[in-house]
Amino acid sequence: MTPQESNTTKMRWFPAQAAHLKNLEARPALMARIALTALAAFVVGWCPAMARAQRAQDLGTVTPSAYSTLSIAVPPFQVEGSRGFEEALLAEIVANDLKLSGFFNLDANEKFVKETHALDLAEDRVHFPDWARLGVSYIVKGKYKVDGLSLEAEVRTYDATAGTYIFGKRYPGYSAGNPRELAHRISNDIHQRVTGWPGIAHTKLIYVQETAGRAGKQSKEAYIIDADGKDPRKLTSDLSLIATPTWGANATELYYTTYKDFNPDLAGSFIDGSYNWFVSRWPGFNLSPAWSQKKRMIALTLTKDGNSEIYLITREGKGPGGRGPKRLTYDRAIDSSPTWSPGGNQIAFTSDRSGSPQIFVMDDTGVNVRRMTRPGAPSNYCDGAAWSPRGDKIAFAARVDGIFQIFTISPTGEDLEQLTRGESNHEDPSWAPNGWVLSYTGERGGSKEIRTMFVDGRPIARLTSGSDSYSSSWSPMLP
Repeated sequence: MTPQESNTTKMRWFPAQAAHLKNLEARPALMARIALTALAAFVVGWCPAMARAQRAQDLGTVTPSAYSTLSIAVPPFQVEGSRGFEEALLAEIVANDLKLSGFFNLDANEKFVKETHALDLAEDRVHFPDWARLGVSYIVKGKYKVDGLSLEAEVRTYDATAGTYIFGKRYPGYSAGNPRELAHRISNDIHQRVTGWPGIAHTKLIYVQETAGRAGKQSKEAYIIDADGKDPRKLTSDLSLIATPTWGANATELYYTTYKDFNPDLAGSFIDGSYNWFVSRWPGFNLSPAWSQKKRMIALTLTKDGNSEIYLITREGKGPGGRGPKRLTYDRAIDSSPTWSPGGNQIAFTSDRSGSPQIFVMDDTGVNVRRMTRPGAPSNYCDGAAWSPRGDKIAFAARVDGIFQIFTISPTGEDLEQLTRGESNHEDPSWAPNGWVLSYTGERGGSKEIRTMFVDGRPIARLTSGSDSYSSSWSPMLP
């Protein structure tokens, strides 16, 4: 929440990364002992039946018992004085944000919504029975004013079924040149008040996109995009191959593997582009960084000791205590692709120590290793774990009948659930910071793109198109 706002109410396994680092043309394969092979081989709604008492002043935290969506209507906001921009823009962005959250739908007949809203304005009251007959559960009504370069709005939200006012808020001091920022704040507040969960409209994703490189060759660079798929922007200009970018310290940095100096080194960069540096440049692979804000440490995969193992380093490339990287795994198998638990006390990773790539969990000290997935349950090939910010699920990709699909499992190894299906690959799961939405890499017409889905596997949106895009990492909650 910004100081501008006046409150009236109150966040791999080598084969997958190898494919990303080279061309992502071939399906990642186990590539036994890939750390020592040639580079050529490296080449999830919410239950709308929430208690009415929770919808007013004390919403609390809602735990869904069924996945379904809430119908919401967001008519165009009234404008006072000069429009400054397209009159319907604010309401359209708010409505789209709420839809992309996976909790809401905009299924009500648009014509009837406009007519009912016009009647409300004409009689200066909310006709709750009319809205309820449209199947609308919630109504958002707003107005805004542009004064020079300043933009402010006032928004109220109503429960159409109960016939009650939920909350209202005034938003002064925003830039008229960037109405999207205001709209995202509004939708986040509505999301929080209605569902009890933080909204994700103000978050962003970083990902890899193929682009033109030196001498007409393709390179892979890191890009950033808003959670609604708008305003993509290039973050790196290495003119080389990069892989697995991830958010870093204080959500102001990113860490990624780059071939800029012809070795897979780990680099760091400020999101605003003001500074970049090398984090880890050990001989061999420096891959799959995972940052823990709790521990202020990066878990990553190194092959400096002759085998693929998990290590801990700081953002400066040092180990705990200022020495060398702290090694966590000691196994003849390939250990890679770490992901932190929200509390920073556990790490999930991929290992083939059981005979095939499977998901394991260990304490952040490297002890108490236990296996989450097993061959055939769901697959002989599981990879790319991502731990939910709510701590209740670990998402990962598993090869089923030759196609990669996304699954979730509890940290205890129970409640296995398949989220995606179909004849194209689905990989690289990453969680939105509220733990209800995932981004992932999907295929369409031979191209890779970033998509989102709800925690139950229900598709939500396609965020990128055109050039191949993959390996997304969702930001934590941003200020």
